[in-house]
Amino acid sequence: MDLNEMSPNFKSSFFLLKRKWNRLPKFLRFYLIVVFLFVAFTFSYYVFFVASKKNLIEINASDENDLLLTDDDRIRPSQVIEHNLIPPQNPHLDDNTIKEFIVTQKIPPILLDESDNSDDKAITSEEFLQASLKQNEKQKMIQEAILHSWKGYHEYAWGQDMLKPITRKGKNWFGIGLTILDSLDTLLIAGLENEFQQALNWIKHELTFEVNENVNCFETTIRALAGLTSAYHICKEKILLEKAIDLGNRLIHCFDSPSKTVPFSDVNLKSKISKSPVYMPESSMSEVSTVQLEFRDLSYETNDKSYEEKSFATSKYIHELIQKRKNYLLPMYINPLSGNLMSSTITLGARADSYYEYLYKQYVQTKIEFLLDDYIRSIDAIKDRLVATTQGELKLLYIGEIINSDPQSIHPKMDHLVCFLSGTLALGYYHEHLRPFHKSGIANETFISHLKLAEDLARTCHYMYNLTETGLAPEIAYFGINDKQHEYYIQPRDTHNLLRPEFVESLFFLYHITGNQKYRDWGMQVFNAFEKFTRVNSGGYTTINDVRHPKNVKPKDLMESFWLAETLKYLYLLFMDDHKIVRKLLNNYVFNTEGHILPRRV
Repeated sequence: MDLNEMSPNFKSSFFLLKRKWNRLPKFLRFYLIVVFLFVAFTFSYYVFFVASKKNLIEINASDENDLLLTDDDRIRPSQVIEHNLIPPQNPHLDDNTIKEFIVTQKIPPILLDESDNSDDKAITSEEFLQASLKQNEKQKMIQEAILHSWKGYHEYAWGQDMLKPITRKGKNWFGIGLTILDSLDTLLIAGLENEFQQALNWIKHELTFEVNENVNCFETTIRALAGLTSAYHICKEKILLEKAIDLGNRLIHCFDSPSKTVPFSDVNLKSKISKSPVYMPESSMSEVSTVQLEFRDLSYETNDKSYEEKSFATSKYIHELIQKRKNYLLPMYINPLSGNLMSSTITLGARADSYYEYLYKQYVQTKIEFLLDDYIRSIDAIKDRLVATTQGELKLLYIGEIINSDPQSIHPKMDHLVCFLSGTLALGYYHEHLRPFHKSGIANETFISHLKLAEDLARTCHYMYNLTETGLAPEIAYFGINDKQHEYYIQPRDTHNLLRPEFVESLFFLYHITGNQKYRDWGMQVFNAFEKFTRVNSGGYTTINDVRHPKNVKPKDLMESFWLAETLKYLYLLFMDDHKIVRKLLNNYVFNTEGHILPRRV
């Protein structure tokens, strides 16, 4: 515009600004020009470059930050069934926009059919293979996901503990091929004979536990030891039992602690010397109380009672502690030197969760009565001290925590791990109420109330998925304690999803025990979300860092071994229509905390 065309007022303002600009020191004028150019460049860069590539997702991997995962890598549209979700909601939106996903269809529980009176309680790989030839469409999809995961691991991480699916390489934790050992029974259950033979050949010719590595006793027991024995129970390949015995003889030295009853957290597989890790002298409650199913099973298979005696001494010791304390809620930590409980948070989440799970599952395995009594009393204490319900429209039941700084209040934090409890409660209802096998004298109303708690908790766990924009649950959720707070929200540090199995594990038990179709519907929702946001095209699935942002989930580039061992296995079994197989699994086996099946011994 020519200055002569300006209005008098505008012209006057223009010359005034020009005079003020000329009066500024030269260095200040130079500085302001640089700032202006920088802002202009940044804006242009965003508009023309970042916005045009908004379909790219940044990898949050410490050593591979320059790599990108595209939509083509993580979405396979031809295999994704349309979500039957409510539209994912931001927890900060008005509650009136949130409507509960409701399924009214209900079928008779398939496990109540006792017409099969076969004396053969064992389940075989041939039965699973035959069942795989009659898969429904959803099982076919999940079997393909198992194959896709195995393909990525086999191609890029073979013999290592875990797959990094985006950078296409392996990662070691213990150095024992953990994904192979953890996946064995999943491959058999899904009828994948060729893939199982690949794993078996590696075990025969390459697996060694003569590794100079300090391993976590709990993780190695539930994943590797149980993976070997579970597959052995199905296929009877002797090499699996031989390797399990070798590993068990190393892990049992965890119990070489001064207390003799509380094991150390770690053991060196080669030297068999156990110790606490440098960063934490205590052992966690879940670590010390969640190896008994596995060592007892090894005792039965070897006729060597020492495995069971050493591991079960811990359970008996904890039972004595709670009898003295008259408190059935235990803290997260216990000292392997003194055997003393440590003052710490009371939770059903990380570091304490599977203690409660194994109280009941050990009872199913053995019929030792004090285990059932401790389990019943623990659930009563959980209901009295930890269960709360939000005050808003959704009325979400959650299981909070008791922290040292405020022992009289419920801290409204719940790990995704807590979702395991729905499955354990449903299993107790099935065995103790629907088909009781003992004379405990406990009123059936107890287990009916347990099923109610199981279903209410599962509903909340479903919302943990349904209330995020991706349809995937965060690692930890928080709940409003009054009607002025949001009923459900996520802290920024807790937005990651690790492909965890606890919710689909509970859906497997709840569907086959109650026959309610909604549990299958919820399972398919979860599977579809995993397919859409965690699948990597070259093979495998990745953990992610942010379930809130569908266009930037920030993949962590890791596929945990429990993805194959548990998450996909439970999804596959959730849609199993072969009633005979499901009855055998629930009547004659117990699932360990890693999803491996071990025979009941009663």
